[in-house]
This record gives sequence, C-alpha cells and structure tokens, in this order.
Amino acid sequence: MAIDMEERNILKTCTKCARRLPLDGYGNEKKGRYGRRSICRDCASEYTRHYYQKNKDYYRAYAAANEKRIKERKHRWYLKNRERLCREGHENYLRNRDKRLLLAKIYNEQHKDEISVWQRKYAAEHREEIRVNGGRWERNNPDYIRTKNARRRAKTSQATGCYTQVEWRVLKKRYGFRCLCCDKPENEEPLTADHIVPLSKGGRNSIDNIQPLCLSCNSKKGVQAIDFRAVTKERSE
Repeated sequence: MAIDMEERNILKTCTKCARRLPLDGYGNEKKGRYGRRSICRDCASEYTRHYYQKNKDYYRAYAAANEKRIKERKHRWYLKNRERLCREGHENYLRNRDKRLLLAKIYNEQHKDEISVWQRKYAAEHREEIRVNGGRWERNNPDYIRTKNARRRAKTSQATGCYTQVEWRVLKKRYGFRCLCCDKPENEEPLTADHIVPLSKGGRNSIDNIQPLCLSCNSKKGVQAIDFRAVTKERSE
C-alpha cells in the first residue's frame, strides 16, 4: 500500500478502487495501518450494500427473532456515545446548514399537499400528546418562544430585519445576563428582548436594535425610544 506525504496530509491508496485519499476517507480499524481500513468509505459502503442484498432474508429473520435484544443493545450503545453523537450531529448541521435548509425548502414546496394532509392527520390522532409535549417544550425553551413572538410582531408591524436565538443569547451574555435598566439578574426575573426604537415608530427587528430588559422595565419603558446601553456603559466607566 502506497503512502506518502502531500501538503501534510497522509494519502492512502484504496485496495479496491485504487483512489488515493486522505486518512479521513477511510473507516477506523485498530489493526489497520494508521488505524484505518484498507478500502475507502465509498467502497466499504458499496460492499456492505451488496452483501446485505445477497443475505437480506437471513438478516430479516435474525432481526425478527432478536428484536428486543437488538433494541436494548442499540440503546446501550446510544447512551454510551450520546455526547459524541450530539456534538458531531451539531457540527455536521452547522457545516451543511444552508444546503439542508435549501433541500428542505424544495422538498416542502414539491410535497406541500401531502405534508398538509399528514400534519392534519397526525394532529387529530395525537392531540393530547402534542398539547402536553408542546407545553413542556415551551417552558424549557422560553428564549425561542420570545424570539418567535418578536418575529411575529415584527411581521405584523412590517418591520425590517431579524435576529436569531443564538444572537439573543450572545447579547445577554455580553451584558452579564442582567437587565440594562435595573441591573436585576435573569435568574430573578426573565429577560425580554426590548426594541430600543419601538417597531411602532419604525424601529428595525435586528439585533442592533435590541437590548435585554426584565419584563417590569420593558413594560415601564413602553413605546419610548430609550437606549439603556449608553447608561450601562457610563455606569461601568
């Protein structure tokens, strides 16, 4: 097996397709050279697919006879590797976010009627489950709900701009998770996203027009255009 160094990447020749690929193009194998298999991931997937097609009757019979044991084994493996799977899944989503969103949008547009029928059917059959799980999810994700409501209000007011839940969390962290008006911490009273220039007065629904205020201070401010960020800066100086 030919191995050389090219631009600090170790290249390895697949013994099946003869392609020269970096090590991350091969699956792991403890006894293999550099801890990698001798065939690339594509060839391994192709081999596995053909092998399954050739022996699928055996695999289906085995799965039916050992369904409970297989589920328990998969669950144990998932619990053991949950943190790694979540981390890798999130990293993969961030790398391919735009592509996945575009593909999802295209699919939804092409299957709009079928999706609508399925959603209505599912909602009718799982009404109580949706109510319970939805309420629990909203209680566990208050920032997302507030951001969603802000987008809805901005759309109603025909305001321009938008901000994400991540940007909102970063903004709160910047100010120490405290209300910019009364300096009360978030663990005492939840912070709300206040528009410095209100939407009703032409303010944008973007993160540069947002400041974290507790619910009480936000209500007192009302539709006034007050920038507490300047007050906080003066206070820190």
